[in-house]
Amino acid sequence: MNKSLKTMLGVTLLEIMLVLAIAGIIIAMSVRYFGQASTNQKVTSAISGITAMVSAVEQWRLQGKALSSLTNDDIKSYFTADSIPKSPWTNDPMTAKGGSVANTYVISTKTSDIGSCNLLADQMSTQPGYTGVCSTGNAVDVTVNTVPGGGAAS
Repeated sequence: MNKSLKTMLGVTLLEIMLVLAIAGIIIAMSVRYFGQASTNQKVTSAISGITAMVSAVEQWRLQGKALSSLTNDDIKSYFTADSIPKSPWTNDPMTAKGGSVANTYVISTKTSDIGSCNLLADQMSTQPGYTGVCSTGNAVDVTVNTVPGGGAAS
């Protein structure tokens, strides 16, 4: 039992494996955290783009235009350099079109996965006058109701 100081210096394989296991757990947790933070940032950016689209449509609508004929070409002049907001996931332009019900219109944007689609749709649906729905291809369709008293946010 009497070991010399020279033989006690060093690290055992068990200690090395323990340190690597702890490092692996920390790395796995940080990757998950940063992935979620990235998704939240993209959702926030998409909400800003949708809000900008709604503002442009409302300005266009104040000119007495019919929502049933709404297209992106009608509102692109309301953006700097005719630049329609883009999806933070796919970089495709968001689209605006007249709704299937009177006094409504739809803003659509694409996401990269169903989780992001559901998160964006849920967050938009919490806004008064908005209904967010995931559609084909992980796109989010936000229906905006312009009826006074329950209408779109300004």
